[in-house]
Amino acid sequence: MIGKIFLIVGNSGSGKDSLIRELIVHPSVCTVKRYITRPKHDSEDFISVSENVFKKLLDQNVFFLNWTSYGFNYGVPREAVALAEKGFIVLINVSRQVVNKVKKVNVIEIKASEKIVKERIISRKREDEKGLLERLVRVSEMQNFSGADFVVDNSKNLDCAVKALKTIIFSKK
Repeated sequence: MIGKIFLIVGNSGSGKDSLIRELIVHPSVCTVKRYITRPKHDSEDFISVSENVFKKLLDQNVFFLNWTSYGFNYGVPREAVALAEKGFIVLINVSRQVVNKVKKVNVIEIKASEKIVKERIISRKREDEKGLLERLVRVSEMQNFSGADFVVDNSKNLDCAVKALKTIIFSKK
């Protein structure tokens, strides 16, 4: 049985990780931890690595996808492909800049109003002042992404967005 890979994209603060956490409780849905060259923070579940370790992993071809955003390197391990080949639905939080690097995946954009996204970014207290400003500016710039196969609105309550996302991932299997 072949599963599916869904690339989840959206602005910082749109709720990508929150939605993924809600869906991976289903036995056929999973995610993989990304490697990021950023200090660990409670608001996100990832593997924090140094620049040197990241480069070694890149040289060892560990990553299925990788990119740089906000001055940090991100890598998605090849384990994602192996899980899909085993029949799982794999949800991966990625940058919009990498969606064209992969074929045979579906792209789901998570949207929320600019006001809500800005409130979420500020309230999680993860970024320093410079990082916060970069993310807030990008919210305005990235409102019109056209590379998604599906769009889920996460401006209201999380349950509505979870239901919409479930409909997409289970109907596309």
